[in-house]
Amino acid sequence: MLRARRRWRPGPGRGRRGGRERWTDPRSGRFRRARGLRAALAAGGERPPYVLVGASWGAMIAELFARTDFPKVAALVTVDGASPYLRDTLTAAQWSDWMKKIAATDTGKGAEVPDYEASVAEIRRAPALPRPLPAVVLTSDRPWDLGVGTSGSTWPAWLAAQDRLARGLHARHVTETGSGHGIAVERPRLVADAVREVVERARDGG
Repeated sequence: MLRARRRWRPGPGRGRRGGRERWTDPRSGRFRRARGLRAALAAGGERPPYVLVGASWGAMIAELFARTDFPKVAALVTVDGASPYLRDTLTAAQWSDWMKKIAATDTGKGAEVPDYEASVAEIRRAPALPRPLPAVVLTSDRPWDLGVGTSGSTWPAWLAAQDRLARGLHARHVTETGSGHGIAVERPRLVADAVREVVERARDGG
């Protein structure tokens, strides 16, 4: 029997005491957000193996969990997911403009403020998957944009990062989704079908 459990959107951000928070704790080397997901699954009484489904920046948490707790993960689906590859596919100007845009949202009043630079660096230092998992990467095909600066559209960079993510995961890459960034909202059946696919592959041994 397949059970589903929804996890909050895990963007790294400002903690209640202020200051930027990363997915990892530099003092212990442990992955905070992956650890939080692990704790939530345990608290909910869920037992491995898990099929992880991550949308947008949640895809980075799902991949990170799989890389740091591989024996507990059966399969992976990313839904127009972000990845560390964006650091390479965006131009230097686009990345800089994006970081400035994020920094400008820091009002000092406890709002969530991502620290993508540090998070990407930590994720890149995570162990690689010891072997490929059954995986599907769903990518939007209706252009959208991060809306940063005047250095051009970020859409091509997003698509390039999606390609690299799919290759890195050895995943089936679905590029004809008929959807913008919110695939889970616009095409929920497509996401459900991807989940069923990886579950069946996992049950069949990959």
